[in-house]
Amino acid sequence: MVNLNEIVKDSKSVLVEFYATWCPHCQRMHPVLDNVEKKAGKKLKVVRLDIDAPENEKLVNAYKIQTIPTMLFFRNEEQVWRHSGEIPEAELEKIVSTYSA
Repeated sequence: MVNLNEIVKDSKSVLVEFYATWCPHCQRMHPVLDNVEKKAGKKLKVVRLDIDAPENEKLVNAYKIQTIPTMLFFRNEEQVWRHSGEIPEAELEKIVSTYSA
């Protein structure tokens, strides 16, 4: 099971995406997240969690994930942003630069 608390604790800025392999919106967001992660470099860690994986069930419930993709941004162990659905790359880059170190 992914220990999200440990990941968030070990990194200053973490973008978590809850997705499903069958979701077309999630598939369109994968290259966007890859590009944003590359551009941010060491400032950002991206974690992807499949909602259908049994090991992620507790996290899906804990964060009340009802729509996918859902992205959560954590800064210094605190959730500072949440978005469900697709988001343009430029807008996501702006969010990352706003909340990253």
